[in-house]
Amino acid sequence: MLADERRQQILFSLADDPSPTTPGSPPDAGGSEIGVRVAQYHTHLPKRADHGFVRWTPEENVLEEGTKFEEIRPVLELLEEYRE
Repeated sequence: MLADERRQQILFSLADDPSPTTPGSPPDAGGSEIGVRVAQYHTHLPKRADHGFVRWTPEENVLEEGTKFEEIRPVLELLEEYRE
């Protein structure tokens, strides 16, 4: 769940500010960030949502803490402490 840095970043952002947010727009055109956006929209966010760590509504592109977010908060805090 936390092996990929982009997946970690999604969770770190929610740990810092748990209010509902927009994680970025879904991919719709070419560009240097297209691969990152495609992976976020089709892989990273759905995986976090499937495991209950986030609640993500793709139609509205709203992201918030999921029902199991508190289970991973201690791990996120530890990772953040030793991030460098």
